[in-house]
Amino acid sequence: MYYILREQTKKSILDILDESIFTRDGFNCHFNEGDLILSINFNDNDQFNFQIRQDIFNSKWTVSEKPGDTFYSDEAKSYDTFEKALDRINTWIEHILEELSLSSAENRDNFGILRDRINEQAETLPDPDQPFNKAEAVVWERRLDNLVKQFEQLQKEQKVSQLQVYKLQSEVQKLKEQITNIPKRTWVKSAGLRVLRIIETVAASEGHELIDKAVRGLIGDGS
Repeated sequence: MYYILREQTKKSILDILDESIFTRDGFNCHFNEGDLILSINFNDNDQFNFQIRQDIFNSKWTVSEKPGDTFYSDEAKSYDTFEKALDRINTWIEHILEELSLSSAENRDNFGILRDRINEQAETLPDPDQPFNKAEAVVWERRLDNLVKQFEQLQKEQKVSQLQVYKLQSEVQKLKEQITNIPKRTWVKSAGLRVLRIIETVAASEGHELIDKAVRGLIGDGS
C-alpha cells in the first residue's frame, strides 16, 4: 500500500520551489502516482527532473535526480525517511543553476576575464608576500560584508536562494579568519576565486552585470 501525500505536504513542496529563483512556476509537479510519490520537472529543460519513489519492500524512499551530484544523468539515492528525501530538492535546484551557468559560453568567457583581473590585482598589491595588517584587513573585510549584503538583497528579490546566501556567508567567514595569516597575494586570489565559484551559480539568472559588479567591489575597482 503506497502512501498518499496530504494537501498540506503538497503545499510545503510547492513552497520549497517558490523559494528558489525559478519559483514554483518554473516547475511541473505530479503527486501520488503509485510508487512515484513525487515527480518534478524543470519547465525550461525537460531533461532535468526530480523523483521520489516509495520502496515498500525495503521501507526506503528512493530519490532520482538529474542532474545529480556527480553525473549529468540520473543519480539515485535511498533515504530512511520522506523528509530526508525531500531535503534533496534544494540541492537538485542548485545543480540546475550550475548546469545552466556552465553551459553558457558567454559566461565562461566572462569568468575567465574576471579571474585574470583578480590575479592581476593580487600581483599589484604592496608587499604581496606579507599578510595584511589590521588596518588593511578592515578594508577587505568591509568589501566582503558589502558583497554579502548584495546577495541578501537579491534573496529578498527572490533572485538567489537562501542556500546560495548561506554558502557565501560561510566562505566569507573562512576568508576573514585567514586574512592576517597568509600572504596578501594568496588571500586575494583565494577570495576572488571562492566568490566567483558561488556567483557562477547565479549567472544564468542575473548575468554578467552581477558578477562584474561583485568582483569590482571585491578588488576595489568600483562601488
